[in-house]
Amino acid sequence: MTSIGSQFDPAQAIADAVLYEGYALYPYRASSAKNRARFQFGVGAPLPWATREGSERWRLSTECIAEYDRDTRLHVRVRFLHMPAAKPDPSGWDEAVEQAVEVTEVAVNGPLEQATPFTTGNIDGRVVVRAEPLPGPYPLTRLHVSVENLTSWDDARASRDVMLHRALLSTQVLLALHDGVFFSAIDPPAFTKAAVDACTSDGLWPVLAGPGGGSDVMLCAPIILYDHPEVAPQSTTEFCDGTEIDEMLAIRVLTMTDDEKAEALATDPRTREIVERWGDFPPELIEKLHGVTHFPTRDGADADPSTDTALVVGGEVAKGSKVRLQPRHRADAQDLFVVGSLATVTGVFHDLDGETHVAVTLDDDPGADLHEWYGRYLYFKPDEVEAVAPA
Repeated sequence: MTSIGSQFDPAQAIADAVLYEGYALYPYRASSAKNRARFQFGVGAPLPWATREGSERWRLSTECIAEYDRDTRLHVRVRFLHMPAAKPDPSGWDEAVEQAVEVTEVAVNGPLEQATPFTTGNIDGRVVVRAEPLPGPYPLTRLHVSVENLTSWDDARASRDVMLHRALLSTQVLLALHDGVFFSAIDPPAFTKAAVDACTSDGLWPVLAGPGGGSDVMLCAPIILYDHPEVAPQSTTEFCDGTEIDEMLAIRVLTMTDDEKAEALATDPRTREIVERWGDFPPELIEKLHGVTHFPTRDGADADPSTDTALVVGGEVAKGSKVRLQPRHRADAQDLFVVGSLATVTGVFHDLDGETHVAVTLDDDPGADLHEWYGRYLYFKPDEVEAVAPA
């Protein structure tokens, strides 16, 4: 049988990117202004400090809905960064160490509350797992996981920078089910929507993780993601800013001065690796980071705005058709000014989500020819357009 821990493997790359997001912001040197206030999210401060200051959480928590049976087991992996006691580093940079706490083989086929204490260096904390079976015809349970920093604290005047050395940093939680499935917190099926809507999260937001549309792993991150997030295949190297745009970061490294590079190389091993790696990075790999073009298709063929048609109110239209605008969705405040206006269709467009958009220019706009020349159109959904005359 596959180890339940290995279920996390497909989500590891994106989990790592989130864990180190914000650790060392480009251009990767300690004196950069962006690095002077570190760890802006995922901070679990000691309870006494958080209670006094009120600016950081001491408990981060998440809830999600799962389907279970009598053999369902839950594996919880809490990951965070920890900065040990401050070092006399002339740069003022404190290197963080990756930590993990495992809570395995948790039976969630009935009511449950389980607290697992942990100690990491000078941090004392605990992971609390609760399972609450929900009434109804389906075997659903609400899973609650919280990560608490219970470290003692007696320095009433300590600054945030001092506190960070006894805090959980960039905290995230990975959840895996054996013989069970999670439901999306973003787009749940109808029969789970009420239960999902009743879930609460504080500092950790759950999304289905791992490629391929699986539903047995959740990533609960301190930043809001979409379901099944992935690192782009064009990203062939690791950045501390794993959720940023690789090409932009690469260019910033390549344009650093010699003094900036020397400082970055001395910051810590992770930043040194990044700067050294880009020193001789092949141009063809940088080209791959420039972007990927996806061409929308319609019925298996490439879309062509100049010939495609759209079924609108009153008939079918194509480029050149006369239409009357009846905006319904109010996607733009300016829609109020074009209600009832006559317009000419300049093309029918299809986006990557399969949606159809009718592009038009206003007939009474004296700048219509100019808009047509450089391709600046107004876009409406088919149910906002009324056919007046065919093309």
